[in-house]
Amino acid sequence: MKLQSRERLIFFMYNAAATLGYATFFLAVYPLIGESAAIFAFVPALVIAWRYGIRHGVIAGLLADVITLTLLQYEGTPAWEMDSLLHRTPGLLAVIMISAIVGYLRSLRERIRLELEERKRTERALAESEASFRTMFEITSEGVALLDPATGRFIAANPSMCALFGYSEEEFRNLSPEDITPPEAKVIMRDAMKTLAEGGNVPDHEGISIRKDGSKINVIVSN
Repeated sequence: MKLQSRERLIFFMYNAAATLGYATFFLAVYPLIGESAAIFAFVPALVIAWRYGIRHGVIAGLLADVITLTLLQYEGTPAWEMDSLLHRTPGLLAVIMISAIVGYLRSLRERIRLELEERKRTERALAESEASFRTMFEITSEGVALLDPATGRFIAANPSMCALFGYSEEEFRNLSPEDITPPEAKVIMRDAMKTLAEGGNVPDHEGISIRKDGSKINVIVSN
């Protein structure tokens, strides 16, 4: 996670506040629990790791460990006791490891949040696109029918298409292109449907179709 200049300043201020809070708390509880107060070195490191990620959490962990050693010396812990003390309380490695774990969880949470936001944006854009298409589909003066190449049947027809052929949209859903194609053009229609089913493209062409009442009309077929 890269920080800009302003964000970097906020990070240092946030880190300083967390460290100062830890130091103040350490000095307050040291008379009560002694060197065990060092266990709270985890707190500023975890807070920074959760807010800024792994790398900055490790930095906070290092700082917390240095502050802990300084505070212990301030409270009069002899230097020769530091090594054994850090084996009994959360030492440098433990603070860094836990900060890294928390930072990773924070990064994972952020990644999931961004993915969810992107999915919502995609779904919203898709819904808007579908609504726009549906509006154009309904209001255009040209007859338009949607075909499912897999089943070979119409799945929708706009009002202009229904008016042109004399079928309701519900009736169109029970029809295939062959049903509105005269016998002399059925072979051409079957070849076109086979091409579409195989993922090919059928050029726009003129044709003849049959209305519900049996009359024939000239049409331009496009896909």
